Amino acid sequence: LMTYNQCPVWRYDPNRRVVVEEKLPTNQSMMRRYHLIERAKDAQVIGIVVGTLGVARYLAVIDHLKSIIKEAHRKFYLIVVGKLNEFKLANFAEVDIFVLVACPENSLIDSRQYYRPVITPFELDIAIGPLGSTLGWTGEYSTDFTKVLALPTHVGTPIDADSDEAQGIRYSLISQSIVRAPTAQTVMEPLARPQESSLVTKGPQAIIEYESPAAMHLSTRTYKGLEQNLGQTPVTLATQGSVGIAKGYDRETPPS
Repeated sequence: LMTYNQCPVWRYDPNRRVVVEEKLPTNQSMMRRYHLIERAKDAQVIGIVVGTLGVARYLAVIDHLKSIIKEAHRKFYLIVVGKLNEFKLANFAEVDIFVLVACPENSLIDSRQYYRPVITPFELDIAIGPLGSTLGWTGEYSTDFTKVLALPTHVGTPIDADSDEAQGIRYSLISQSIVRAPTAQTVMEPLARPQESSLVTKGPQAIIEYESPAAMHLSTRTYKGLEQNLGQTPVTLATQGSVGIAKGYDRETPPS
């Protein structure tokens, strides 16, 4: 129904012996997918989840996703998982949205129970890729990620260089505000500070500072894991522990 959403679909109900036209569920699903596309437009850190290693051309699709994410000046993680579940993806709290590379039958994930939404490669291409700037959202949909590589990417009306769209200025339906798309300067800023000990630019090559999304997210959290306290803990001799099995150690009193 998602792939052929523009075609009339009829369902026969054997209990009532009537033929029902399927419209409302498909429309609700398409509105849900369009909402996820708008969420992807605002995402700064994207997680590429590899859910298959046996489908043909999955490496080419991963390279294509990396390319459009880099061109959009976003950051990404490449994550290889087995069976997808919300607990595995919840470990990556700094990721704003996940894109799943899987077979067409398992690409559509109802991510309401997930910490972050999960979208398809087609939806990410519409959000920040060349399809969004040329074709846009037309209602056509595809769950086969290999078709993303065959879709046209250089058609449509040329964009004026002085327009807001060319400068990356748009209205976000999620935050309901005017936002500007990230640039290379906002992702990596040169260390050109006027201090005496600062790094400077020499020739055509610039020394830049890399900002890790995981480190930035960790710095904002209250709990950062167990403190090592290197050099602050006194050194003591090792002592012998308990001997036995979990059912009963030698130091435990047997039940009466």
